[in-house]
Amino acid sequence: MLYKFQDLPGKFSAPGNIGNPLTNIRPMIPPPEQGDHRQLLNALGYPFSGFADAPFRTTRISRTWAELRAAGLFSALDLACFRTGATAGSLIDFVPGGAAAAVVSGGGVIYDHGIKTVAANSSFLTLYGGSQPIRSQYSLNSACVWAWLEDAGAANTHSDTFLFGNSGGTNLRLAPWFGGSSGSNAIGRINGTSQVVGSRSGLARTGFWLLQRVSATRVELYHNDDLIASSDANPSTAISDQIWLGRNAATYNDWGLSSFGFGRALNADERAALLRIARGHRNVVTS
Repeated sequence: MLYKFQDLPGKFSAPGNIGNPLTNIRPMIPPPEQGDHRQLLNALGYPFSGFADAPFRTTRISRTWAELRAAGLFSALDLACFRTGATAGSLIDFVPGGAAAAVVSGGGVIYDHGIKTVAANSSFLTLYGGSQPIRSQYSLNSACVWAWLEDAGAANTHSDTFLFGNSGGTNLRLAPWFGGSSGSNAIGRINGTSQVVGSRSGLARTGFWLLQRVSATRVELYHNDDLIASSDANPSTAISDQIWLGRNAATYNDWGLSSFGFGRALNADERAALLRIARGHRNVVTS
């Protein structure tokens, strides 16, 4: 189960002596006594007394929250999920009042940096669809899906398979590997039936992926904030009925991810901030 932090029981404890994180570069400012930031830490079990790296863990989670807020991403995203521990319950939506939660279906695996969907187990995550709450940011002509890939596999196992998809497999899909056994391209479509294609020949597929619809006609596909494909003649036709991670139509795929989410289209500053935050968080939060 992927939880919004408001759904978890609170553990209100005094900050106490939480030490000097980040190899004693500077002392950590204790979290606030109340508010969304403190609720998130409490829901995760602050002050993390069972962890040897408690000060470091507190600092990283607090910093991720503060950076998301400072970049204005809480008002842009419906879901911003980051790993905070070693169990399924540690996949936490950082967005206050976030519109979505998700269930890991079919035996997904929690590993060092996050969640791994497993094709053999038909595992995937429903980020939106069915009984999930209504989206507030993701819309017909302003929408994005994003993820940080830790394990992108190889072309011979991932070719023509999808990181994001939906039930019909028609109006939402993102495939980091596409193009037969060589997997030389990446493709994407969002709220439309035409796709953009970008060359990734000879390049690793790990890192930050973002697919977005910017207008009624424009779609953009980014890898590590490099614009690798776009089209100004890609009409929107229907909003995606689901947002699935690790599944498209009846096809399930293996992907290892440390963060993911969706929301409205992001501008250049927001994209750069989200990439920086996702990279910084995955580098330091460990079990």
